[in-house]
Amino acid sequence: MTTPLPIPEAGAGYIGKALLTLTRKPAGTMPAISQRFGGLLRAEHVSAYRSAMGFDQRREAVPMSYHYLAIQRAQVALMLRRDFPFPVVGMVHVANRMMQLGCYDLSADYELALRVEEEPCASDGRSKARFVCFAAEVLQAGQVRVQCHSRYLAKRAPRQTLAQGTRVAQETPAAILDWINLDSWQLETGEGLAYARLSGDYNPIHLWDWSARLLGFKKAIIQGMHSVGRVEAALERLLGREVLQLDATFRQPILIGSRPVLRIRGAKWVVTDAAKECITGQFA
Repeated sequence: MTTPLPIPEAGAGYIGKALLTLTRKPAGTMPAISQRFGGLLRAEHVSAYRSAMGFDQRREAVPMSYHYLAIQRAQVALMLRRDFPFPVVGMVHVANRMMQLGCYDLSADYELALRVEEEPCASDGRSKARFVCFAAEVLQAGQVRVQCHSRYLAKRAPRQTLAQGTRVAQETPAAILDWINLDSWQLETGEGLAYARLSGDYNPIHLWDWSARLLGFKKAIIQGMHSVGRVEAALERLLGREVLQLDATFRQPILIGSRPVLRIRGAKWVVTDAAKECITGQFA
């Protein structure tokens, strides 16, 4: 068993390292890569996250989505390894699933076991897109407390758009009228930078309009897992308990300055912006 590495620190220093991977030219199927990390959560940081995402501050439990802050930094650490063949710049988070399997003890150390492997190509052989999947487990005392599965688009097919790569549903505004409005939140200027300081996700597309435009966006977009955190908080308030499973498929970017709306129908949820489906998922 490998010795756990420290959880990578949050910060903008990864941007320069990520740019150095632009020369990577993936050839054959990548081998599976795994690593173990170790750390200790800080109660004050968990509290700051709960406050920023809108969780009930009378509760102290660690939200599932909070664990993704460390998981994402570990994912990036694996992407920066020399045996990871894809450029880090351009990796697109298209889906995520998190499951709560046990109570987390804030006073105890934890280990994070992370594995990444390439998704098998489509059986018809026609798709040229390539995806990788990260499987993460958060463990305490040898017991799995949280599981997380993240799917990334690593290489687009020729002439493929992001919408094609994530299979955007063609919902019309009328198709979501029977959903129940659960929550909405205003994305103020600087929200992406504020979340970056909390999470460590300093991707330039989230920070300023000018840096987002350099990378092909009209203006800055909010981090996908920021929206997932807001969804988990709203569902927790609705259920009066912790959310035990949360699936998310990222379909359209959400612009900073907009007011996303969360709707639910049964165990399904959708976040819309200007009546467009942006993120969909299920919960338990």
